[in-house]
Amino acid sequence: MQSIIRIVFLLVFSLSATISRAQETPYLEKSVTLKSGTYTYEELFRQLSNQTGVVFSYTSFDDKRKTTVKASKQPLRIVLNEMFNDGNCTYKMKGKYVIITCKTPPKPKPDNSVASASNVIVNGYIYDAEDSTQVAESSVYLRQNKQSAVTNEYGYFNLSFPKTGDVLSISVAKENYEDTTVVILSKQRNTIVIYLQPKAYPVTIVVDDTLEVIVPQDTIDTSEPVIDSMNLFDRFWKRFNEERANLRNISDTLFTEVAFSFVPPLSTNHLLAVNTVNKYSFNVIMGYSRGIDVMEIGGILNVDAGNVKSFQLAGIANLVAGKVSGVQVAGIANLVSDTVEAFQLGGITNLNDSHFEGVQLAGIFNRSESVWGTQIAGIGNRAQTITGGQIAGIANSSNDVLGFQLAGIANRAGHITGSQIGLFNVSRSTTGVPVGLMSVVKTGYHKLELASDENFIGTLSFRTGVDRFHNIFIGGVQIDENPSLWTYGYGAGTALRLSKRFYFDMDVTGQHLHLSGHDYNYNLFAKAFVGLEVRLGRKFAVAAGPTLNWYNTETVIGADPIWSQIQQHTLVDEVTGNFSNKLWLGGKVALRFF
Repeated sequence: MQSIIRIVFLLVFSLSATISRAQETPYLEKSVTLKSGTYTYEELFRQLSNQTGVVFSYTSFDDKRKTTVKASKQPLRIVLNEMFNDGNCTYKMKGKYVIITCKTPPKPKPDNSVASASNVIVNGYIYDAEDSTQVAESSVYLRQNKQSAVTNEYGYFNLSFPKTGDVLSISVAKENYEDTTVVILSKQRNTIVIYLQPKAYPVTIVVDDTLEVIVPQDTIDTSEPVIDSMNLFDRFWKRFNEERANLRNISDTLFTEVAFSFVPPLSTNHLLAVNTVNKYSFNVIMGYSRGIDVMEIGGILNVDAGNVKSFQLAGIANLVAGKVSGVQVAGIANLVSDTVEAFQLGGITNLNDSHFEGVQLAGIFNRSESVWGTQIAGIGNRAQTITGGQIAGIANSSNDVLGFQLAGIANRAGHITGSQIGLFNVSRSTTGVPVGLMSVVKTGYHKLELASDENFIGTLSFRTGVDRFHNIFIGGVQIDENPSLWTYGYGAGTALRLSKRFYFDMDVTGQHLHLSGHDYNYNLFAKAFVGLEVRLGRKFAVAAGPTLNWYNTETVIGADPIWSQIQQHTLVDEVTGNFSNKLWLGGKVALRFF
């Protein structure tokens, strides 16, 4: 029973939706058919009323006059336009009523008078040449004065513009259709019907060495990629194109010397702004263009679907789909999809989806696919590859670096040929020297060290970086039955290669000494080590050598309990102010792993 009710409901819903759609069809778009012949206007009105449901209303119109017409499934609008194209009578729709008004014919002007400029109206329909269906969202435009219109869902368009000549060249463009140009006389009112030829897209597929098959385009999957998988630039420009039929349809590029825009479409280039390359462009709030040849200045936003040359300035942002060469400045952001060869300054960020050459400066963040030059940002920089340098207040990131990375906190790179300078540096491989509090190189130097010195203070150290410069993190305890002397510290070292197995080591470390049960604010134990490292395998080495030791602490009354537990064969033992300094020679032996 429930299934039957569901089926009935769907049928009723489908029928009501069909009726609703039929009722929503505008009267002017309803199809009419008239046999070829001569009719009085009264006879025509009667037939048109019967076919469409419209009612004609007029007072001073002579409906006994005759005219010759023919129509075969044409919109009512076309028939009415042809009926009232010549003469002084016009019509307008108000609901279902067609209201006809007529003007008194104007008096002839003297021969020496100059005709005043009048608007030319061009309207009509665009159809598919193969199946005669209406072509919606097709672009109809005049190149000479940059006037354009986009057909509605019924393929209808209407253009009104000042008369500039006796002949008009109307261009029609639609994606996946051949471009068409129609030349007409520029009468005051023109109704035209244009048929567009679909483009043919044959695809050749080689089946074997001798056979080729031609596959029609409509059998090939040309669907767009899912928008969620696109990056920021792809998403923006995809939606930008979807919302602007002229940009999708018109392959011609128009040009103008100077363009002014308040906010689209209030522009000297009208709806064809996105198809026009401007030499100079001035946008009070926002402007669109196909590109800039010399200069563009925008109060808030500049949007360019092509290339930008020389200079571009925006109060908030510049968005460019093509290439940029010159200087680009924005109060907040510059976003470029193609290559950039410029000095790029963004108050907050610069984002480029392709190659960048020059200097990229942002208050917060820069990002480019590849960079040849320098990125400078208050917070961070990101690039796939960089030849040059990255300078950031907080962090830099790049897959491959030929140059340097300088950051207040962290640098990350895949392979770097050059240097990293920051508190923390991470890379996959490097031919240079990372300098910082801690540097980690996947293919570099990272060892775990067990060591002891002349005072039998055993330490466990982690050494990381590269051979030429590595960081050392230390923790340890004095080897005793009841250990009470503890230590921790930090240092840096270098290992100079002498041969395949032998390395000359130099380390400098600083450690804090702490004795259980005693609380001293300051006990510095510094050690300089020089020695020989023998690498017995890929993951094992032995190192040994002499050390120069310095113990610096606050002076105390009586014997120093820490000093009493370590060697007292000092080279120097003195007190300076509130601090005690002791210097002596010692030694260290270490085992290193990994």
